[in-house]
Amino acid sequence: MTPGAQRSSLHFVGSQLLTRLFAMAAFLIGVCVVAAHAGVTPCAALRQPRTAAGALQTEMLWVEALEKKDGDALACIRAPSFMDTTWQNQLHSRAEMLASLPQRAPAVIHLSNIEVRFSANRAVVRGINTLMRSDGGVIGQVDFVDVFTYRDGRWQAMTAHETLKR
Repeated sequence: MTPGAQRSSLHFVGSQLLTRLFAMAAFLIGVCVVAAHAGVTPCAALRQPRTAAGALQTEMLWVEALEKKDGDALACIRAPSFMDTTWQNQLHSRAEMLASLPQRAPAVIHLSNIEVRFSANRAVVRGINTLMRSDGGVIGQVDFVDVFTYRDGRWQAMTAHETLKR
């Protein structure tokens, strides 16, 4: 075999090898991407540290999800067994709350006087919830108490209780 033929043959073998390596790399990257996404739930983005600050951050995400009518985020924040006692003393389950979300009147929620009590896997967040119209007018105020438990790397609301401020 002449030196030119050897070079041509090596070039052909080398280009086939590179093509196979690129194909294998692309396949492995695809497998890694699929595997990484397979383990990620929509709730993974709501992971918070097991601290009082983490529970408070979840409370703020809850407010944001309510204002945006984000049912997916609310489903992650509220535990499956979540129960809410409204300011009208009505009891609502998580499913009922999520079902009524599309009919929720637009409003801005402002929390104040917030206090967080934290112990191991439990947190209690309490404060004042002021519901306002987009023009800044106050619709109403309630004292609230939300009880959270820490599971699956995030805070989940177990109960909520509102009492109308007079």
